[in-house]
Amino acid sequence: MQLNMKNKIFCIGENRWDCMAVVCREPIEGLRAGSTYKVKGQGNLKYNAATDKEGWGLCIEDEWVGVFDDEGNVIENSWKLSDKERTRFVYMTLEELERHFITDEEDFVRYKRDELLTALGI
Repeated sequence: MQLNMKNKIFCIGENRWDCMAVVCREPIEGLRAGSTYKVKGQGNLKYNAATDKEGWGLCIEDEWVGVFDDEGNVIENSWKLSDKERTRFVYMTLEELERHFITDEEDFVRYKRDELLTALGI
């Protein structure tokens, strides 16, 4: 499989966040570093009644909220919870995205780079 990622990695502005998923690099609002979260929507948060944040941003689905406790331990029988109990939506502004997340494409490029470095013994 050949990857053609020229001009796809470092998009400038809002186009960078036109993606299916994001990967948390640094914990924020209960989201775990290293976890991948689905993007459910994007737009001006000012008109979204679910948050007080303003500016352009994403709605991120956190499917892990009922699975882990505050210390990161798996909650016993969490699989029995309903989707509503296991899921919450978190709204992130562009500034928060830049600071705490990378796109799923950027994470894949990082993974492939690390895989190549390992193969080269570096």
